[in-house]
Amino acid sequence: MAQLNIDKIILCNQRDDLEIFGRCLNGNRTACPGHFAQDCPLLSGYKFYLAFENSNCREYMSEKIFWNAYEKGPVPVIMGPPRDDCQRLLPPNSYLHVEDFANPSSLANYLQYLNRNPREYARLKSWRSRYRVINEHGYFGSPSRHYCRVCQALNYNPRTEKIYHDLESFWSEAGDCARH
Repeated sequence: MAQLNIDKIILCNQRDDLEIFGRCLNGNRTACPGHFAQDCPLLSGYKFYLAFENSNCREYMSEKIFWNAYEKGPVPVIMGPPRDDCQRLLPPNSYLHVEDFANPSSLANYLQYLNRNPREYARLKSWRSRYRVINEHGYFGSPSRHYCRVCQALNYNPRTEKIYHDLESFWSEAGDCARH
């Protein structure tokens, strides 16, 4: 299931046990008041979060994964960035990716399986004993921490200048993004 389309998501929405928050489906808008200006504790009460990015681009991962899922606690179900980007950039066994499922029904069945099997679900949370989520930029009114920036400055600044004379050859929407 490389990408889901909106019709398939609507079919999944017919389930009684699926709640949707945010601007989704038929103009429905259920969200935390002031969601983008402040914290949304509501998300921490859920086991899964559908982190469906609005842009399917190489190495593009947004607050949907890092803040709404990792910071709040639900396991992200990711659609958008390619699976190999997730494998390279995210903690192992910390998410589900739609590319790992043949269709929306198999994904829904697996989510139900995890919901009924606490030990299997816990395996998707075990990364938290080895990794820590840090809110680097102070999103949603939370305090900003700059630990990662100090580490980057000390370790990742190249000693030689890097110049791209043709930005399109480095990154372009046509070459690095998939169409919806």
